Amino acid sequence: MATWRHFSSKDDHGSGFERRRHVRYAGDGLMVMIDGRLYPAADISLGGMRVAGSAVHQCGTVLAVRVIPVIEEAMMLGQGARAEAQVVGQGRDGLRMVFLRLRPSMARLVKGHARRQWTNSPFSQGTTPAG
Repeated sequence: MATWRHFSSKDDHGSGFERRRHVRYAGDGLMVMIDGRLYPAADISLGGMRVAGSAVHQCGTVLAVRVIPVIEEAMMLGQGARAEAQVVGQGRDGLRMVFLRLRPSMARLVKGHARRQWTNSPFSQGTTPAG
């Protein structure tokens, strides 16, 4: 079951108002293929995503990525979406990327993922469970 996590400015050490253009959703249940290797998505939005793992790329690099939903431990290859993403940062928290051109298939995937999280979650929107 996916865990609903709505990220806010409080997650950025209380840095003030939310500066992000798009709401981020936890990447639970999403895998990202980069250069033929699979990495778990840490979070995703209509503007970009953060990939956990050891993918190493320099800032500014443009990558072809494929996001694949994993539902009940089965990879849903037919429901995956492709995009071009530019690396904007890398650190202990993963590889951060922005989508260069949001394709309709990627928008559908992100919106469907958000709906699945909302439906499967025991937490209300905007709430991050403690612990």
